Amino acid sequence: KTQLESGAARGAADYYASYGRTSLDGYRNWAAQQRDRLNLHAGYRLAENADARVFYFFAHVKEELPGSLSRTDFETNPRMADPNNVTNRWGRDYNLHHIGMQVRAQLSANQRLEISPYMQYRDIDHPIFEVISQISHDDGIEMRYENTHAMGSLDNRFTLGFQPAYESLLNRQYVNNQGEHGALTKDQHDHANTVALYAENVVSLTPQFSAVLGLRAERASRQTRDNF
Repeated sequence: KTQLESGAARGAADYYASYGRTSLDGYRNWAAQQRDRLNLHAGYRLAENADARVFYFFAHVKEELPGSLSRTDFETNPRMADPNNVTNRWGRDYNLHHIGMQVRAQLSANQRLEISPYMQYRDIDHPIFEVISQISHDDGIEMRYENTHAMGSLDNRFTLGFQPAYESLLNRQYVNNQGEHGALTKDQHDHANTVALYAENVVSLTPQFSAVLGLRAERASRQTRDNF
């Protein structure tokens, strides 16, 4: 496992960056794994009571899947892989890119607002009984308001949030031809929409005891277009 990281703050700006790689050769045959991850954060103080941050996350994962063994094979050679998994190169290989932003504003001594939009892209190639090939795009935002104004003599925290999200997924499958894409067996374009509104109130009745009341309303829709 290898990790490199760096961070600094200068004036109104700050940053953090890290790169990590984890590699496993696997106890069994055809069981190697490798994961690369990159994290980049940068922030800037816009005013005395407001700041903004941007985020970028990248991950690459490559895995070999050795499959299950019969009891006889396990007792004879526990390091072996299922021969079919090796021939058809069962595994999982994907890339993930995530870009986000967060703007925070302290509206008053007891009021805070956060706005956090994001975008995400993922492509996956997953040879198993067939080769699953997917490309997805996700977009969304969370807006959250927090008020910590006391309720009489009791500490109180009220939170109100709004979360819309959208996903577009190109969802295909192919005959597994020794790990390569054979004949097309599935071709769908999937869409997912979700909109949620939530609220929560926490009252500190005593220093050791709080009462929490929460409510969440959500509407989700799914649509699939079959092009096969």
